[in-house]
Amino acid sequence: MLSKHDVVKNAQMTDAFLWLTTKLHIIFPETRSTSIFDNRYSDEGFKSQSEALISALDIGISELTLKDEDIESFKQSISEWPELVQGVDGIVKHLSRSPEGQEEVMIDTGAFTVSMRREGNNYFVRRVKARHMVNDNIYDFELKEESDGTQRIFDFVPMVQNVKGEACTYVIDELDRSLHPTLVRALVSRIITYKNMKGQLIFTTHDAGLLDGQVFRNDEIWFAEKDRETQNTHLYTLDEFKPRADLNLEKGYLNGRFGAIPFLARFNELNWV
Repeated sequence: MLSKHDVVKNAQMTDAFLWLTTKLHIIFPETRSTSIFDNRYSDEGFKSQSEALISALDIGISELTLKDEDIESFKQSISEWPELVQGVDGIVKHLSRSPEGQEEVMIDTGAFTVSMRREGNNYFVRRVKARHMVNDNIYDFELKEESDGTQRIFDFVPMVQNVKGEACTYVIDELDRSLHPTLVRALVSRIITYKNMKGQLIFTTHDAGLLDGQVFRNDEIWFAEKDRETQNTHLYTLDEFKPRADLNLEKGYLNGRFGAIPFLARFNELNWV
């Protein structure tokens, strides 16, 4: 129904459609953000704030370096991969039919990720690298050379920037994937407690350490429990249990006080030889 908003021309339908397509962002466990390669990182304010966040999370990266090179130089650098060169030529043909500056195309390989764009009759490739400083020595790494957790942080950087200043909603599945619990807790706490936050963050996690009544209200914490008989999943809030303010929520949850934990009685019956 909402997809027909331009035909029906109903203001409420149009508002709902625009919110779903522009204000709701979903990050799945396998989602890879491409925003690090777009023009936002050409903005020094956005770039410096992103670098400050990355530095604060203590993942060893001091700076993000952006390098643009012309298409012929790039093709020369990948000449040992003929199929990739052919793919680049195909992208050039595609971009030649698009309005100038209206589209960027990602090239994602096992070794690197770059973006391609057209400016007039010229084509450029943008490559982003992570700079590490070790004993006054500089080392630049492709983002693909960083750990999975570090790459996950780059997926979140645009999200943090957006929820700070825009009335949008981010839904993240498995927020804690490949990330240290302390890092996740610090990031979430900073977002949730920021007084000028305009956006909203909704996420799933298996990290019980995030069960903190000092960060979340009871009605903001939801549990998902699967019914063993019907295999249906039931959702309910912590608020239904009316826990004391001084209760250790993490300990209470792991002890089964709130349900939504695996039933492992049969695990002890395994007859391993």
